[in-house]
Amino acid sequence: MEFKIRLKEIGYFRNLGLTTEQYRELGEAMLRAQKDRIAKGINVTGAKALPLSAKYARIKAKMTGKRRPFRDMWLTGHTMRSFRVTRAWRGLIRCEPSTALGRKRAWAANLIDPMIGFSDHEARAILDHATQMLRSNSLRLIWEVQK
Repeated sequence: MEFKIRLKEIGYFRNLGLTTEQYRELGEAMLRAQKDRIAKGINVTGAKALPLSAKYARIKAKMTGKRRPFRDMWLTGHTMRSFRVTRAWRGLIRCEPSTALGRKRAWAANLIDPMIGFSDHEARAILDHATQMLRSNSLRLIWEVQK
């Protein structure tokens, strides 16, 4: 089943007042949550990831020593080791593979089954973490509609 979501308005939070270290901390929390989900073989929608092809499953079983390999974006480890917070300041947090080869492999793997991104569960957890950070700063969020 496929759903399409349409945003009626796009906006951003103004005056967060977070320091660069707090943005970095939030980015690391986002990255940890995403890597934990991927390691369990769960895709962005929260469902089990698609099974591996028979040929790739044999290759992965032989290389990793696992009897029943599953899709976790970890064969040589290059993609997941290069996956890190690349930007965390001025209201933007970006997590992506830091090498060109890692980005290429992640893009190809994401075409088969979307693994990179945030599920609803992760988004709620990150929102709770951000709310705690904002409470410690005693700030009020102001949502502005982008026109």
